Amino acid sequence: MIKNCALYLFILFPVFIFAQKKNFVSKKDSLLPGVTTSISFTLENQASENKIYDITIETSNSHIAPILQHGELKISANGNSVYIVPLKIATETLQGKYSVILTGTEKNTGEKLIKKTEFFVAGSRKLTVNHLHTPEFVKAGETITSTFLLKNNGNVSENLILESKNAIIEEGSSLILPPGESKIITVKKTTNSDLGKNEYQNLNLTVYSADHLKENQTAYSSVKIISIKPVEDDIFHRLPVATSVNFIGMENRGDYQDGFQGEIYGKGSLDKDNKGQLEFHAITKNPVEFNSFTQYEEYFVNYRRDNLYIHLGDKNYSSSFLTEYARYGRGAEVRFDFKTVSFGGFYNHPRFFKDIKDEFNIFSKVKIAKESEITAGYLYKIPRKEDFGLSYSNIRLISNAHLPYVTGKFKLTDQIEVSGETSYSKTKEHDGTAYMIQTAANFELTANLMYMKTSPHYAGYFNNTENFNGNVQYSLSKKISLLANFVQDAKNFQRDTLLYAAPYRKFLQYGIQYRYLKNGNIQLYGGYQRYEDRLLPKEFDYKENFLRFTIDQQLGIFNVNVQGQFGKTNNYLTGFSGNTSFYTANINFIKFNTSFNIYGSYALTSRYELQKQEQIYYGARILSRLSDKTSFSIFYQNNYIPEDYYRDRNLFEILFHQQISGT
Repeated sequence: MIKNCALYLFILFPVFIFAQKKNFVSKKDSLLPGVTTSISFTLENQASENKIYDITIETSNSHIAPILQHGELKISANGNSVYIVPLKIATETLQGKYSVILTGTEKNTGEKLIKKTEFFVAGSRKLTVNHLHTPEFVKAGETITSTFLLKNNGNVSENLILESKNAIIEEGSSLILPPGESKIITVKKTTNSDLGKNEYQNLNLTVYSADHLKENQTAYSSVKIISIKPVEDDIFHRLPVATSVNFIGMENRGDYQDGFQGEIYGKGSLDKDNKGQLEFHAITKNPVEFNSFTQYEEYFVNYRRDNLYIHLGDKNYSSSFLTEYARYGRGAEVRFDFKTVSFGGFYNHPRFFKDIKDEFNIFSKVKIAKESEITAGYLYKIPRKEDFGLSYSNIRLISNAHLPYVTGKFKLTDQIEVSGETSYSKTKEHDGTAYMIQTAANFELTANLMYMKTSPHYAGYFNNTENFNGNVQYSLSKKISLLANFVQDAKNFQRDTLLYAAPYRKFLQYGIQYRYLKNGNIQLYGGYQRYEDRLLPKEFDYKENFLRFTIDQQLGIFNVNVQGQFGKTNNYLTGFSGNTSFYTANINFIKFNTSFNIYGSYALTSRYELQKQEQIYYGARILSRLSDKTSFSIFYQNNYIPEDYYRDRNLFEILFHQQISGT
């Protein structure tokens, strides 16, 4: 008996906690379908001896099911007892009166005890309408046919009114939909055969109850209409131009700056056949200190036609990965592209790198197969004579540099691709060499590996460095994958001074991923990481061995990410060792055309100046599309980890966008 009572309490406890109505239902109670509830029976024993009854529960409808159909109840002599019956009322239970019957049989005498109680299941209205199918495009003059799925998930019949503002509904304007049933609604519209140019057409279906006119639902579909009688646009529309003027104000540590910044941008064709493409851009000087909300002044124009490309002005000029990976400056570039051969060159006057005054590059590329090619080039650098101090690599170019280079990319099979580069540099003082090789493979094993090495006096973008990057993934089954990746940053590189240099990283992690559900997976990693601040004074310099777990799970509309990391940290900045642990959670969901993202993190770390330093980070971002032409976003985060100093570090921002024009 004690075991049975304990079992009842264990089973019924969640029912008591999560019941959507009162725990006990009287005859006058009205319940909604889809709930779990309880009904109580008071049983009396008027005899002078104890009685034990075997209890059986029955209901008047199969959609109302007792969670415990059989049980046992002991009633003391001349006493009474309460017997609780937990019930599950199915969602499809119709509106109406129902009953629950308790039958008890005394174990010793066979005496029958019958009790009956009644309750009412209220009406529940739950109507959904969803877009089912629409063709991606139709020709002008053809009929668009869109289908929508209308479903009554409630327990009462719905007398519905159907409307479409711009199309015809085949099923008519009214419909009676019984509970639990669905209906496919077809909406059609014939398009205009004289349409002059392609456009998108939206179709809609609005559904509401004749008894509740204010409650309506609308579903939409969109299809592209292809013009069969295109008309020529006005010549002035071939080159659209956008202009803007921004007023920018900024206060930084008590110093306030403001001013206007103008911008003009245009891109389009200069001829009727759209073969000559022109693009130009001009942004005036930034009136405040450069930051992520403002643009740096820039002026350029470029022209492309058939096999010719010409660029004049500002851009990121690049010769090759080893010689000049990316150098923003003001110059000119010319390139000719033919079927199997390309050649060209550029002149660049760097704007944000003071070691180089001018540089010239020429190249020629030959395609030897559909996805294989070889490029040979020559880069010539002229240094500035002024002394501007040390660069990031503490190495300055003091005489003219000659850098011939050869690059290649080869598609060996459908699954394997290999690329690489070798280069030689010569200055008045030194000679240098560099090479790089990269390979990618895609079988059951997916891998991407890259190795680079440059000599101490190589005069290219990198020098006196060696680094290796790679990632490997192997699928043991559809649910289990093995993963590993290694990152080692180059230590010496000639980066533009406009931007911060990211911290130096040497990072290895390896682990396993298990997809336990279609919308859920868990990952377990081990490894080590080395982080060193490139700026002075240093805020961090450490090596850390760690174990990390990550869980990604979708729960209804919520996407949940939980992560924990435990590590042993050697702090080279302060000379001590200690433990580091991180716990983070991220939840995001979309509702009412608005995305919500909430983030929180707690850490107890030995990476910085204090041995047991607590760090708490939290924030949120809300992005809402109020209409097709209006959007709004707000973001807040209390702080950032020190390693992220080179990223956008805004703590609070509000953005509002409104399109005023009708196109």
